[in-house]
Amino acid sequence: MGGNAWTQTGPYRRDLAAAFRQARAEALAQDDHGFEGRSIEELWRDPAWHEYLFTGGTGTVLDFPRMIDATDTDDGPFCVR
Repeated sequence: MGGNAWTQTGPYRRDLAAAFRQARAEALAQDDHGFEGRSIEELWRDPAWHEYLFTGGTGTVLDFPRMIDATDTDDGPFCVR
């Protein structure tokens, strides 16, 4: 098993979900990783995107399909419903 250690910070926003969505939109606008013209929602429905992420990832907030509550012990970030 391997993995990348990465961090990403941004301006404080009281609404964490909005900050998460904004960070994903900005990361996708900066680099679409070869998946041109697709929204993050479209990407998460594409098996090719899953393969890309689960075999290397982007090293950005794009690697996470959704934000989970910090106290959630049942779901991980890759539990796509």
